[in-house]
Amino acid sequence: MMLWLMVVKMKMRMGCDHNRCLLLLLLPPLLPLLPLLPLLLLLLLLLLLLLLLLLLPLPLLLLLLLLRFLLAMAVAVAVSMLLLLVLLWLPPRLALMTTRIISMRRGDEMAKAGHENYADADMVVMIELEKKHDLVYETANG
Repeated sequence: MMLWLMVVKMKMRMGCDHNRCLLLLLLPPLLPLLPLLPLLLLLLLLLLLLLLLLLLPLPLLLLLLLLRFLLAMAVAVAVSMLLLLVLLWLPPRLALMTTRIISMRRGDEMAKAGHENYADADMVVMIELEKKHDLVYETANG
């Protein structure tokens, strides 16, 4: 959990908007419950439907329409939760992939230019990327 907080703090420093960072803070404790959320919602709605059946005599067609609506709502909630997870997971992965591709290309160029092996070239590229990040951070903070 401490590592997760450190990652969120780093993202906030690097320019992550506050709403997304709050979602990132709230997400880890809720992650085990996310797959169960639509099922729990459906169960709750079915219990309400059963209560309605016991209390009010409704026509069968109306009950079927209500059940269909409740099922559609549960599916919509499940799809929106999956989309939320994908939207929170995908951008950092794409950024890491882009950094690796840039690093590999520049490392290949530096290795062709005379470095002895690829590891030295990759280290030089990573140091350059860190210097650029520090420069951007210093410029942003004045």
